[in-house]
Amino acid sequence: MQIQREARAFFHNKMCIRGEFFTPYKGTKIEKKEPFILFLHGGGQTRFAWENSAVAMSHLGFDCLTIDLRGHGDSDWDETGSYSLDSSVGDIAYILKEFRRDVFLVGASFGGYLSMLVTGEELHKVQRYIQAIILVDVAPTANPSGIQEIISFMQAHQEGFSSLEEAALVIQKYLPHRKPSQDVQGLQKNLRYRNNRWFWHWDPNFLNFVTLETGVKPFEQRLQNALGSIEQPILLVRGALSSIVDEIDVQKAKEIAPHMEYIDVKKATHMVVGDKNDIFLQVISTFLQKYK
Repeated sequence: MQIQREARAFFHNKMCIRGEFFTPYKGTKIEKKEPFILFLHGGGQTRFAWENSAVAMSHLGFDCLTIDLRGHGDSDWDETGSYSLDSSVGDIAYILKEFRRDVFLVGASFGGYLSMLVTGEELHKVQRYIQAIILVDVAPTANPSGIQEIISFMQAHQEGFSSLEEAALVIQKYLPHRKPSQDVQGLQKNLRYRNNRWFWHWDPNFLNFVTLETGVKPFEQRLQNALGSIEQPILLVRGALSSIVDEIDVQKAKEIAPHMEYIDVKKATHMVVGDKNDIFLQVISTFLQKYK
């Protein structure tokens, strides 16, 4: 089966959110009625974190959309540095209203926060489109030290890198459990080249909505309220080696949303998709096929 890929752009509040739509192609374009999958990446990532997953799920018959969140990848950077949860949630709600089609949300880390809020808060008025959500190593509560580790990594190296090789070494140090790639050219999808140096492909101002000291603590109650309001099927996929979401966080989430399903992915960290993508795909495809 061929996969047709099409660039997409969504204009919301003077911001352009760019993405890519993946759809199975059998020689003719078929107008589908079943839900598509919207993949939402974590903070400091880009839509390419989901590229392999989107291709794989399209081969299973799903239409898929990957996007760069505002301030990330090829999407616009906010001149005012406004990267509040509300601004990003507003972008997602706008995209769902543009599609006017049923959707499955798959959100990792920060993308999982957006999934909970856009589904659980009535003010966004898109609940009727959302048929199920998958939270990837994210819950309303989190391990503060793990959050601080992520924020520290994102705040470092704002002076950029002299080469792709230097960036690769930094990533390898941060993810020592992962086998290093022999081809560093793939990092160009996550970096921008300017003034003879390579910089992360996201706006440093994105971190303005959190602090190293408090992390996401100020938003926990809001996230708990949102999760508790969700009636749609929920699956929490946790990396068994995660430093962000532990079993206590999972238990708290299940108390808030008793209908939530949960699975651990062995030998996976917070970066579940990058660590064990084959297992992750098997888990989410089994879950989503029930509601397709």
